Amino acid sequence: MRLQDKKALLSCPGDLIDETLETIGMSQAELAERLGRSAKFVNELIKGKAHITSDVARALEVVIGYTAKGWLNIDREYQDELMEIEQLEFAEECLNWVDKFPLPFMKKKGIVPDIKNKEKIVSSLLSFFRVKSPNEYNQIYNESSIAFKMELKYTKNPEAIAVWLRIGELDADELNLKPFNKSKLKKSIPQLQRISYKMENGWHIELKKLFSECGVAISYTPMIKKAPIYGAARWIKNKTVPLIQVTDRGKDANKFWFTIYHELGHILLHGKKDIFIEGDAATLHELKMDQVKENEADRFAEKALFTESQLRTLEDLIKGTVTKSLVLRLSKSMKVNKSFIVSKLQRMGTLEYNQLVKEKERVDFEKFN
Repeated sequence: MRLQDKKALLSCPGDLIDETLETIGMSQAELAERLGRSAKFVNELIKGKAHITSDVARALEVVIGYTAKGWLNIDREYQDELMEIEQLEFAEECLNWVDKFPLPFMKKKGIVPDIKNKEKIVSSLLSFFRVKSPNEYNQIYNESSIAFKMELKYTKNPEAIAVWLRIGELDADELNLKPFNKSKLKKSIPQLQRISYKMENGWHIELKKLFSECGVAISYTPMIKKAPIYGAARWIKNKTVPLIQVTDRGKDANKFWFTIYHELGHILLHGKKDIFIEGDAATLHELKMDQVKENEADRFAEKALFTESQLRTLEDLIKGTVTKSLVLRLSKSMKVNKSFIVSKLQRMGTLEYNQLVKEKERVDFEKFN
């Protein structure tokens, strides 16, 4: 039934009271006197502004008839219908807000129902973000907020980025994490390097387990088209849980692991109040990021991928010919993933960007079990 029809058919208990008064020949003032209530209360009762409580229902039964239970049921049905109308009115006001979100992605992932009914989509969106209305959403994600310390209004597609970040928080809810242990996390870096070197079957599960043992949540969040992000790091759950969130954008193992180490650097080196997001400059160019901390996280990641002696070995190859077999030998001797070596040599200019690309390993979240 359409909203306009529902509003036209809505009838409050006061309509029945008014009809009954007319039938028995009693005024509102007299009813107030007989009920022991004020004339103002009776007027609000008839207009549907006042609830029928148990006491009022019993009094109405005695004074004008019908059962107390009946009056309570009529009032309950009215309140239910009124709430449904208010929800529909609210949903209509939210339709423009809904259109700003990446709905095809959210439907595919089951975040919102795959339907055309936007009123129901509104309800799913509000539940997804845990907010009462778009006003609260805007306050949290686009303005200065206690819950979220980054103003996404400065980004090109704030709604898509907000969805991506929220998925990470929900993923963290599903993890069985131990209390955060910074010392243990630092000591786990050699193990992380071993995982990134071999990337054996199930490595992504091993990585998640290792982080969980250190009290760190990690989310493998697919990239959203309008949110071209590589990764993010922040503290959630009242600043008790560090969350590292990464995408498989580009399917490039080197970029994936650099992002992992970069975000890990933020967790180990920087405070709990900051939120760090790495992505396209065109998308995030107006975000107020701390470039000093970004550079520190970059250096942390670079050192995690290659030692100084390993870098010197690669620098010695600048004038030489690099082949597939050489890359494989270097990978084995250094215990460094061949993808990292190829990417580094490409950035150094030793290799063209179209050379040995087949030696780069891929990271594809859709193939994760």
